[in-house]
Amino acid sequence: MKKHLGNSLEQIAESIRLSVNLLEKELGQVSEIETLNKPQPSLLQQCDQLIEADQNKKETIRTIHHFACTGGTLFTKCLASMPNTLILSEVEPQSTIPPKSLFTPTDLIQLLRKSTRHPSKALISNVFLSGLGVIQDSCKRRGLHLILRDHSHSKYCYGDIDQKAPTLLKTVAAQHRTLSVITVRHPLDSYLSLATKNWLHFHPVTVEEYAKRYLKFLNDNKGIKVFKYEDLIENSGDTIRGICDELKLPYFSGFEDVFGVHIVSGDSGRTSNLIGKRERREIPEKVKSEFATGPLPTFHELCRILGYRDVLWLD
Repeated sequence: MKKHLGNSLEQIAESIRLSVNLLEKELGQVSEIETLNKPQPSLLQQCDQLIEADQNKKETIRTIHHFACTGGTLFTKCLASMPNTLILSEVEPQSTIPPKSLFTPTDLIQLLRKSTRHPSKALISNVFLSGLGVIQDSCKRRGLHLILRDHSHSKYCYGDIDQKAPTLLKTVAAQHRTLSVITVRHPLDSYLSLATKNWLHFHPVTVEEYAKRYLKFLNDNKGIKVFKYEDLIENSGDTIRGICDELKLPYFSGFEDVFGVHIVSGDSGRTSNLIGKRERREIPEKVKSEFATGPLPTFHELCRILGYRDVLWLD
């Protein structure tokens, strides 16, 4: 009797289990049907979601871009005065400008360039990004904001422009989220300053050629907000605050009192610790004759894009 009763209870329990499994299966099918009936995101939307998810995993690196002799050192020192900020100055992994010293035991990229096998641009980028990742990880642990100051002169004003070499921003963006700004100065002022320092490393050595290279630089970094050196001189507080907002950096209003203590690579221009106007350089006859002998369409277009008057000596 007990044996028969035990078998009956087991049968009842098995029936209950089968019923529960069947019910779960039916409910699951209903859920799948409801899900399928809901409108699904388009393929493009799904791709955007995947890209956004990938970007959210990346760390943010700030970059600042400018030509030589445009006030870049002053901008950099001001940003270096912001709280918890670390700046690497004059960065360009693909630069072909020879180092001042042949002895570069700590520079892996230069060692590769001097090795028995010439490195590819891809290898140079990978070496650079590997080191940059280590630095960024250290900054993250220490609560620091990393800023890279581009050395645009290497790519755009030294010899021929290497069309195949990636820009610094494109290289960094391959592995990191980026926040960037461009700083500019009136192109004739910066050209005259380059000439004074003997830094006209391109041919022909003309204002028009310089303007072509400047436009190439702007086009390669299209979409990045531009800040003017002249605005920095007129109203340094609002200008630096605007850059900090763009780069999502904390702002320190007392930067004008301390920016001069920072020593950065490329500090070859301004020596004063005061932010103020400088006398405009005298325009050589050679430059005046270039304007007088014919139109300079690229220079005029550059001034228009940047919002500058193109004939300074009429001021």
